[in-house]
Amino acid sequence: MMFLKKYKKEDLKNIEKIGVLMFGLLGDVILRTPVLHALKEIYPNAKIVAFVDSIGKAVLENNSDVDEIIVFDRATCKFKLT
Repeated sequence: MMFLKKYKKEDLKNIEKIGVLMFGLLGDVILRTPVLHALKEIYPNAKIVAFVDSIGKAVLENNSDVDEIIVFDRATCKFKLT
C-alpha cells in the first residue's frame, strides 16, 4: 500500500491518540472490543477514542480500555461527544 507512511518502531512508542471506528450492529461492536484491549496493552499511554453508533455506546460505556466515546448519529450525520 503506497499511501501508508512507514514508521520506525521508536516512532510508534510515542503515539498519543488512537481512534477506532466501531460502526455497525451490536455484534460487530462486541467482536471488535478485543482490539481495544490489545491497543491499550501495546500503547498504555495512548488515549483510545472509539467512534460508534448509538448502540455501540452502551457496549463500551464501562470498558476501561476506552478513554473517550464519540457517537455518530446516522439520522443527523453528526458526532456527539459523550
